[in-house]
Amino acid sequence: MPYPCGMDPLGLLVEDMTDDGEVDVVVTNRAASTVSVLRGDGVGGFAAPEPFMVGMMPFAVAAADFNEDGVPDLVTANNADSTVSLLISAP
Repeated sequence: MPYPCGMDPLGLLVEDMTDDGEVDVVVTNRAASTVSVLRGDGVGGFAAPEPFMVGMMPFAVAAADFNEDGVPDLVTANNADSTVSLLISAP
C-alpha cells in the first residue's frame, strides 16, 4: 500500500523514533526541504506524515541520540545549501 510522504522523496530511514516499539519511517523531501516522519501504527501501516523543515534539498537522513536522552534524533545532509540540519526529538 502506498503512503504519501512529501514532495520529491529521496532519502529513507527506518527507525523507532518514538521508543514505542513500533517501526517508523523517515523520508527526505527534496522539493519541500522537509523530512517527513510516518509513525508506525503497530499493524503494518503508518499514520499521516509529519513534516519538519530542514535545509535546502535534503538527500540523506540518519538517526542517533545526539543529546543522550534515550530518544533518537535526526540529522539530514542538505545538498543545495551545503548544510546539515539537526532535529532533536522530544522525549
